[in-house]
Amino acid sequence: MARKTYVQDPETNKLVPKDEYRPKEELGLYIIEDIKPYTAVAGDMAGKEISGRKQHREFLRRNNLIEVGNEKSPFVKHSGKSDYNPTKGWITDHK
Repeated sequence: MARKTYVQDPETNKLVPKDEYRPKEELGLYIIEDIKPYTAVAGDMAGKEISGRKQHREFLRRNNLIEVGNEKSPFVKHSGKSDYNPTKGWITDHK
């Protein structure tokens, strides 16, 4: 007797053989639209328009800029034990 694999249909909660299951919505491509044009306020493009995601990334790299929210926290470095972390060695130093 051959073993079969089943999938639980989220709509009906019934088990359907995997080779027969068809989801309601087939997953397709997800296209992210380009960023809206904006005027740079700093760097080599100050006062000029940046019109696309590629141009935006190149602008950030050239001027050594980082978007807010994309910073790398010093607390994450070395499993939270960087020199910037005030709790560095807290567990072992304060027993």
